[in-house]
Parts: sequence; structure tokens; C-alpha cells
Amino acid sequence: MQIPQLTVTRFVAAFIVLIFHGGRGSYPFTVYPGLYIAQYGFVAVVYFFLLSGFILTITYQSVLERTGALDRRQFWIARLARIYPLYAFALLMTVLVQILFYTTPVTPVQLLASITLVQAWFPGLASTLNGPGWSLSVEVFFYALFPLCFPVLSRLRNRTVLILLVSSWVGGLSLFYGLVNHPVPAGLSSDEYHSLINYSPWIHLATFLNGCLVGLLFWRYVRQQPPARRRNQLSWLLLLLGVAGLVGTVSQEPLMTYAQGGLLVPVFSLFIVGLGLQTGTWLTRFFSWRPLIYLGEISYGLYILQMPVIRLLKKVDVLHLGDTLQRDLFTFGALFGITILCHHLIERPAQTFIRTNWSARPVRSTTAGS
Repeated sequence: MQIPQLTVTRFVAAFIVLIFHGGRGSYPFTVYPGLYIAQYGFVAVVYFFLLSGFILTITYQSVLERTGALDRRQFWIARLARIYPLYAFALLMTVLVQILFYTTPVTPVQLLASITLVQAWFPGLASTLNGPGWSLSVEVFFYALFPLCFPVLSRLRNRTVLILLVSSWVGGLSLFYGLVNHPVPAGLSSDEYHSLINYSPWIHLATFLNGCLVGLLFWRYVRQQPPARRRNQLSWLLLLLGVAGLVGTVSQEPLMTYAQGGLLVPVFSLFIVGLGLQTGTWLTRFFSWRPLIYLGEISYGLYILQMPVIRLLKKVDVLHLGDTLQRDLFTFGALFGITILCHHLIERPAQTFIRTNWSARPVRSTTAGS
């Protein structure tokens, strides 16, 4: 099942994270409504986790129905090919920038944790070296679990799926609420405790599970309801509710304290399902426009390369722009250029090599690039 209109949403989420990290001191992100992106851009990572579960589910549900089983080895090889080559290049670039331009030492523990993608499990290491890498560490945990758990989830009845969907969201959010309002435990600094409750893989497991369950319900509904005017009407209603829910929630600062714990998962689910249900509308035609699809395809590089590029150009101000909007625009432009080069010279060739030489049969992604 192909849902090309979801691909561009990955770029939107990556761009929001980019603004959050590198452009929040510039207009128009210093005034409302742009200030919301500067304040809460981190929640785009929650969207990534949710979308990942959704896309993996609708991709491999078809495989499961066709073959009766998931080839775990093929799945893990496909995931490794998808994320690791560019991740490794970004990590190398980060280390070089940190040593050569910031004269900050890189410890063996930091390097080993980042190379093996386990940094998110350790509060003191989660955001070291290439900061956004913590989310890849979390994704690797999800990838390890998915082929083991998904065949069980796929056999659940709709009612059970709904109960599990609601209970996992409430449970995950309640856990996060309790941790946020708990005093910092003895033996942990405030920064380490912040890392523990924001970056730990188990904190985000409920969000990924929600994505899988929403994807399962979506798959079953779409199989029963072929494209029709009624389905498009439902999709517009879901998108409208999503917009209303997002505006209403983001404007409430106390509520957004819990955004990292999955508060916006229902809102994001409305967007994903609403877009996924649409067929033949002006919105799907626009979102399926090839240039927008391409932006979605390079969004991973934009996300994982942002910190080393931003840090490098902060030190190497070749145009002497200073701390200005012009420098931010130049940095973003340079990042886009480097991302495109890496997509064609590293990311795609490495994926092809790994899938061709490590797999008995190549595995090809069929949806929005999970």
C-alpha cells in the first residue's frame, strides 16, 4: 500500500526540528505563531515515532498476509540499510567538528555508545556528540521489537486493538506525567533526569505502539472501504479535528509540558489517518507532487546532519554574517546542499549495497520511507 502524500510530512517534521535547533532566534520564529515552533519544535520527534509505527505496520501487514510470516533477518537488514550509513557519516562529521573546531575531547564511552546506537539508554550520554542521534537510538529499539511483536498485534480483534490503543496512550502519558512531577532522584543531576524522562526508549514505546495500532485499524478500514466520496469526507473531518486539536493544545503552555510524553499522539494520528484516507483530492495531488516527495526522501539526512553542519558553520563564518538571520538562511541553504549530496553519494548507494549483498532477496520500501 502506497501513501505518497505522507512522505512530505516527514520533511515538515524535520524542518520544524531544524528551526527548533538552529533558527529559533530569528524572525519570524521570535513572534507568534512562529514562536510556537521555536518553543515546541521538539514534539516533531514524537510525530516521527508515531509515523514510524504506522508506516511499518501498513508496509509489513501486506507482507504478513501474503507470506504468513515476517522474515526478521530481512527486516533488520532493511532497517540497518535505511538509517546507519548516513548516521555513521554524520557521527564522523560530528566528531571531527568537535575535535578540530571546538577542541572538545571525545571520550571512548561517548563514541562507543553512539556507534552502537545505545546512547539513549544512558541519561549521561543521550544527547552527547550528535544530539539528534538519541532518536535513532530509540528507533533501533523499536526496530528490534517490531518483527517480534507485530505478528501478535496483527491477530487482535478490532475491539482489542482499540482498547490497547487507548490504554497504552493513557498509560504512557500517565507515566510521563508522574516522572515530570517527581523530585529528581538522588544520584542524578537535573540534566540527567531530564534526559532520562525525555530520551529513554521506554518512554516513547507507547507512542510507537500507538502508531502500529492506528496503522492496523487504518489498514483494515481501507481494505473494507475502497476510495469513495464518503471516505474523502471522513478524511477532511479528521484533518479539521486535527487542526483544531493542535491549535487548542499548543496554545495551552501547561499542557505542552507533557508533549514529549505523547500528549499530541491523538492529534498527530488524526493528521496521519486523514491524509492517508484521501484519494484523488487537490491535497493528495499536491502532496504527491514529485518535488515534495523528494523533500520527504531527503528529510532523514536533513535531520541527522543538522547539528554537525550548524556547529561547523557557526565556527566557520565564511561570509562574516555574525549571529543574524542571514547567517541562519545561509546555514540552512548549505545544510540542504550537503543533505542532497549525501543522499545521492552516501545514503542511496549504501542502501543498495547493503540490501543487495546482505540479503537473500532485496527488500524495498513501498510507502512513505519508514
